[in-house]
Amino acid sequence: MTHANDRDHDRLATQVRARRLELGLSRAGLAERAGISKGTCHRVEEGQPIRDTSYAKIDAALEWAPGSCAAIRAGGDPAPAVGQAPLVEPVRLIREEDIGDAVMIMAVKNSDLSAAEIRAMRDGVIGELKQRGLL
Repeated sequence: MTHANDRDHDRLATQVRARRLELGLSRAGLAERAGISKGTCHRVEEGQPIRDTSYAKIDAALEWAPGSCAAIRAGGDPAPAVGQAPLVEPVRLIREEDIGDAVMIMAVKNSDLSAAEIRAMRDGVIGELKQRGLL
């Protein structure tokens, strides 16, 4: 059974991930910029609750006004930090399956690789993107 609170944290996870990518940060980069552990950054992007003090650090690191993480969890939107231009439309997140499909289609069209080699290439690309914190 999914609780409303779980959906609120999932909503925040999506918004934090999108903003992090918009700013060109890896998870490790966000953690460093916010002064939080990589584990805390991982938890928030996985939809798990963290300490309120960590949410405040994430607000600042993502150039959001204080309380933006709480506003998102309450169904609202983040606000730009004072002096920042209003936030632009959120970045569209790319699903792992979409990346895998694109790699396979291009490999089939542009190479003589075997099906096993193409699958290995797809898995390698996805693995590399995960290692870099982009998926």
